[in-house]
Amino acid sequence: MESELVCNHKKCRKRVEAYAWITSCSHIFCDEDGVREFKNNATCPACSTDLSDKLDIIRIEVNPSEKYKSMVLAGKRPEIIMEICSRAMSFWSYQIHQERVYQEYVGAKAKERAAQLEQYYEQVISRTSAELNCIF
Repeated sequence: MESELVCNHKKCRKRVEAYAWITSCSHIFCDEDGVREFKNNATCPACSTDLSDKLDIIRIEVNPSEKYKSMVLAGKRPEIIMEICSRAMSFWSYQIHQERVYQEYVGAKAKERAAQLEQYYEQVISRTSAELNCIF
């Protein structure tokens, strides 16, 4: 199953594919942006949170191997596994919510721009019609 998450970098927003960077403030970045942003900086580019703790930023494999999936939680107590799953689902839910809010914003801006263009072209048509009426 492919990831439907998108890079949270405002200038990128491409789909996250093979590798991604996850922050403790619940943001995700494509590998390119993560490498660039976190190479010498420990601040989240999406919300400016300080990420100076060792586990505040991690690089993940988006579609891990079957062997990794078999081993990553092996030996953990069920309540720890459930807590990890709950946090992962919360992260996913937050990302989907943020994307929906962003798409609603983009849609509203597009509607606003379309209304402006419609009004402008109605004025152009009105002026052109008036000019043609004066000629004839």
